[in-house]
Amino acid sequence: MYFDSISRVDVDRWSTGRIALLGDAGYGATVGGMGTSTAIVAAYVLAGELAESDGDHTAAFQAYERGLRKPVRACQSGGDRTGKFLAPATRFGAAFRNRTMNSPFLLNQMLKVGQKISSQLPIRDYTVPVASAE
Repeated sequence: MYFDSISRVDVDRWSTGRIALLGDAGYGATVGGMGTSTAIVAAYVLAGELAESDGDHTAAFQAYERGLRKPVRACQSGGDRTGKFLAPATRFGAAFRNRTMNSPFLLNQMLKVGQKISSQLPIRDYTVPVASAE
């Protein structure tokens, strides 16, 4: 047997000075598979904001957090529910989890909820001029 907690630390800001947190370091979000996709989208957004900021990392960090804070919180709230489901405190909860995870229909429904939550992550095109090699 293995015992551990499912926990998360929430931070008020994702950046300070020239340091920005990304993925689990800033918003370890989700039990259930959305943490990796959230981190990948966030890395893309952070890179795009840095490229568009014309060297102003403070503005880029603010735009990164402003654009992602709300959808990341939505992903985290999904993880709050999932953790209690995957690590139940009672025998009844464990039996319910096992039965649910063995039902293709119910498992598919859970995956659809995860897709709906993760689709709230904003992905936009960042148009940044590329310097020529001349």
